[in-house]
Amino acid sequence: MLHTQRHLIFLLIFVFLISCSKKYTPDEELISRTIREAAQATQAKDLKGLLKHISTSYKDPMGNDRDGIKGILLYHFTRNEKISIFIVKEEIEAGREKGKAIIKVIFTGEKKPSQEIKELIKSALGIYMFEISFKKERGRWLAISATWTEIGLKELL
Repeated sequence: MLHTQRHLIFLLIFVFLISCSKKYTPDEELISRTIREAAQATQAKDLKGLLKHISTSYKDPMGNDRDGIKGILLYHFTRNEKISIFIVKEEIEAGREKGKAIIKVIFTGEKKPSQEIKELIKSALGIYMFEISFKKERGRWLAISATWTEIGLKELL
């Protein structure tokens, strides 16, 4: 019973976080859309569709450039039969030319991921926090750098 109560509390906190999400400015909304399109491309294993959201000037603190990210993606696309992404939390800030997003995601290998958080966690390939820097290039928001770390359930919220 205690186990069920924890799941219920976790689910209630999750619903609360979703309902309290802030309204985005138009540029923040465009960054959010870019993130969601990149997630959809990842789920479809559409490398070209994903790379269109990454700047040719991409460089991250781990030493990856755009080609390095392409290699990482190819590795995961071939290693996992199916990749599903569930964005749990998203925080976005945007200025005139630069923006930043912090997103927390659950990756699963399920063909049709459950929308219940406890089922997503059970089937998780990993839970990650991404910090992504964006720059407006030719009217589009493109990722210019990112860091990612695997996180636990405490950090997910």
